[in-house]
Amino acid sequence: MHDITSLIDHHSGNRALKRISQMLREKAVDARKYSDEDLAAPWKEITEMGEKQTELGCKHLKESIVPAIQEHVHSIRSKHRVAISGPDFTAKPIQERQDILRRISLEFQNFVKHPPEGLNLLTFLTKEAALQALHSYCERSDPFVIVN
Repeated sequence: MHDITSLIDHHSGNRALKRISQMLREKAVDARKYSDEDLAAPWKEITEMGEKQTELGCKHLKESIVPAIQEHVHSIRSKHRVAISGPDFTAKPIQERQDILRRISLEFQNFVKHPPEGLNLLTFLTKEAALQALHSYCERSDPFVIVN
């Protein structure tokens, strides 16, 4: 942080902001290299279980459930980004913004209660394991983190 503040003090205008931006980009790393192992563990367990079951001739977990979880996480992440992008979101009253975020969060969680048709999710996983896998995949798939 000291580097950033000293840049602002010693440089002016856009030049300093460009340098700050460059420094932050240099600090950005692939999250998969630095993800929290405890948070990522349920996703790793689900994918490993899918591999083992496939070896035994049961492909549903690997070929249906794992991709459905990935697709759902990406879909919700896209909806979230659209919902909060632009000045319109921040201009809304706080209660309205909270309602938007709650709806998105509820849709995320409802994947377990109401999985896509034909997806036998709870045959292979408990509700808790399915929710853990959803959240764990979010941790694993987040593309960038800033590290010190």
